[in-house]
Amino acid sequence: MLIEHLVDEAGTDAVADFTVGDLDAFYKQARLKFDDDESFKARARERERVVKLQGRRDSQTTALWSVLVAESTRHFNEPYAKLGILLTDDDLAGESTYQFLMPDVLTRLERGTRRPDRDRGRPR
Repeated sequence: MLIEHLVDEAGTDAVADFTVGDLDAFYKQARLKFDDDESFKARARERERVVKLQGRRDSQTTALWSVLVAESTRHFNEPYAKLGILLTDDDLAGESTYQFLMPDVLTRLERGTRRPDRDRGRPR
């Protein structure tokens, strides 16, 4: 949804120079558009941006997501600096950082007594 909204706002060619400005407003606009505009919702779902992003199967989607991550980082670094928080960009680790570990995690789960596909992660 966010990537599709970014494409609508900046286009794919100009996205490298795009700044969101008010990131909170950007997220809210994307959500409203998704809820109210059926063609936008269909387009966002058809392109399967999340699946492509998680699988690193589409360089354009990954590049667009990188723009959103950079904007988010810029936005939260400002209050962090004012508050004296010592985290730096080197401390960041989004979900995709751990993607390479997933095959091993799944193998270990399949060898164990709990299998998410059987018990849906419920404790026994």
